Amino acid sequence: MPTNHIWGLGRTVSRGGVCAVASVMRPFKNVDDNLKFIITIYNSITVLQKGWLFMQETVVSEWLRRETKLLEEIASALEYYSRHTKRYQFWQRATSVSVMVLSTLAPLVVAGSGVAEGTFGLSRDNLSVAGVIITLILALIEGVRRIFRFEQRWATCYQVKSTIKREREGYRYQRIGLAVGSEEWKLNLAALRKAFDIATGQETQAFFAAVQDAKSAAPAKPV
Repeated sequence: MPTNHIWGLGRTVSRGGVCAVASVMRPFKNVDDNLKFIITIYNSITVLQKGWLFMQETVVSEWLRRETKLLEEIASALEYYSRHTKRYQFWQRATSVSVMVLSTLAPLVVAGSGVAEGTFGLSRDNLSVAGVIITLILALIEGVRRIFRFEQRWATCYQVKSTIKREREGYRYQRIGLAVGSEEWKLNLAALRKAFDIATGQETQAFFAAVQDAKSAAPAKPV
């Protein structure tokens, strides 16, 4: 392209830009009007920025509310499983020791009741009554232990508590340095919720599985 044509094209573009600016500024007759126009645009941009920041703060607040609610649920669950772990452990040990002691004592009492003079400082009739009472108590304790399954529920509660605590600490570690509401932050929160739901469902699954096993092991009714 010849040089004079290039210069001509450049002058045309320059004149077009000046005309565009002039067309925008033409309605304003003085500098004050131009300043008012600039201030109006600036205020509009500021309002839009504030609206955007408000929306972002609202979204962040909502995510923080969800996180706080989940962490409160986890803290409540940890307290629940810790309390029930201790309770089931106590009853498991108490019933096991009681069964062991009574199972050892019952044959001795029954054997003593066969002696005419009695034993343990008790008469033969008293030993017979004591043997019946011990056998009845032993059967009741064993029945309660089989129904409530203290050993199994103690182990399940302990396992659930350990799992929830481990998942929570892992979430807190992975959360460091992440912006609230970011994709990775949301994925970590969703993973924590899923792990929490799976862990808390273990106890219910174990209980119903035990009930089903008990029904399967029960003797069939005679036809």
